[in-house]
Order: sequence, then C-alpha cells, then structure tokens
Amino acid sequence: MRFGRALIFAWLGLYGCRAGGGGDSFDAMVRRLDTPDKLAAWINKRITFVSKFGAFSGPQQIEETFRTKRGNCADVAMLVFHVLAAHRYEPHIMAIQVASDVQKNHALCAFFQNGRLYSINNGTLLGPYAGFEAIAADHHRNWSEYRVYDSLEAFSITHIPAVSKRRAGGVETNPAIP
Repeated sequence: MRFGRALIFAWLGLYGCRAGGGGDSFDAMVRRLDTPDKLAAWINKRITFVSKFGAFSGPQQIEETFRTKRGNCADVAMLVFHVLAAHRYEPHIMAIQVASDVQKNHALCAFFQNGRLYSINNGTLLGPYAGFEAIAADHHRNWSEYRVYDSLEAFSITHIPAVSKRRAGGVETNPAIP
C-alpha cells in the first residue's frame, strides 16, 4: 500500500511541531532552509552527530532530530529528505553498506538539482556525481551494496528500495532512477 507524502508526514507528527531554541517551529525552519546550501550549513551548525552503532534503534522521528539537534546519519538523512522534498527537489535516501567494516555502513540524502546528482552527507554538500555508484564509492572504496529509497515510507517503514545494487552481482533497478 502506497501512502501519500502528506499522510506519512502527518502520521509521523511533523506538522505544527514546535521546538526549543528561540521558539522556532519546525515548519518555519523548513520554509527558511529553501536551498541545499542553507540546509547543509544549518545542519553543520546545529546538529550533533551521535553513533548508534551496535544498538538496535530505528530512525527517530524527524521532529525529534530537529528538537534535540542530535541524530545519527539515518536521522539526519530523513530530515534532509523532508526539507528538500518540501522545496520540490527530488531527494532520495541512500543506504550504503561496507561488508568488510560494518561500522562504515552509512545513510545520506542524495538529490537532483537541475538534472545533476548531489548529496548532503552529515551536513556537507557534495557533488555533482555521475550516479549513485559514484556516491557509494566516494563514501568508501570498498562499498558492498547500496540502496536508494524514494520516500521516507520506503526507508523507515516498508524498507523497499527503488534501486538496490550489490557490487559482487545482482542488480535490481527502477529505470526511472539512474
């Protein structure tokens, strides 16, 4: 079953959320961060990255990342996805696995701007890239698999990627995404 973006965000409790720190609301922050440059700078200045490696905890709600100004790579990727989607970019959450060193597994948000592929990786704006494989290689030369998700629902609820590629073999692709 496919949910609309508004329904997903409402279910996650994202509308009208208020946070501490100057009384700025989540919605006001989303409106203000209307370019990838502004968003990356805001993340670099405001978000503290915490590793949750080894602890089972799914991604936290986007509003919690905003409110606490803390999160792991998946939490930040979901926040970036939400803000970019609100400004009509074409975001994708990308999960990268490194089988030789699972502590290097990572999530980030890739997006298209003017037909070119970029990423915001823990607050750093990178790109343009030739494709998703180039982003995986930029993260770690020994990447073993990457998955690209075209919605928050696909990443955090259904776990069904639009694109999945293993380095050693099988490739599943969606022709709509390079």
